[in-house]
Amino acid sequence: MNQSVCVFKKDVKLVTEVKMYERLKTILENAIKEEEYFHSFYLYLAEKIENDEIKQDLRKLAEQELMHKEKLECLSFEQIGRKVIADKINEIDVAEEVALTPVEEFKDLKDMFAFAIKQETIAQTTYEQLASAVDDENAKKLFLILADEEKKHRLLLTGKLALIEEVD
Repeated sequence: MNQSVCVFKKDVKLVTEVKMYERLKTILENAIKEEEYFHSFYLYLAEKIENDEIKQDLRKLAEQELMHKEKLECLSFEQIGRKVIADKINEIDVAEEVALTPVEEFKDLKDMFAFAIKQETIAQTTYEQLASAVDDENAKKLFLILADEEKKHRLLLTGKLALIEEVD
């Protein structure tokens, strides 16, 4: 094989690695923004709820979202970016901009809970996909833990929504 073909293949591989790194970085930056948004969202929702048990649960969720954000911020993009599985990372939906709905746009508490349940499901799926898209054991474990916690959030919110609907 001639030298120019080898150089070309190296350049293509480097461009592909940079694209995968940038894609991973965008996904993680979006996840951090969403965790931060839901920290504030759950605190806001807790202030609107009269039921003390639900209020406490929402405050706990808010704190957990903040912990998720902090865990994600501790990840090294550079370290795990070199260990991305291209086929898997390409399967993850990447929004150019995170759509964080202003709380004033929800019509009522049930609407807010339904939105949160939907977003927790999306977060769970994204973290599961991230776990399968990286070849770094520590990052993989973290993503699986986050996916499990998002699933627990969804289940908790679903139960709380049912309680709210019973009262109405």
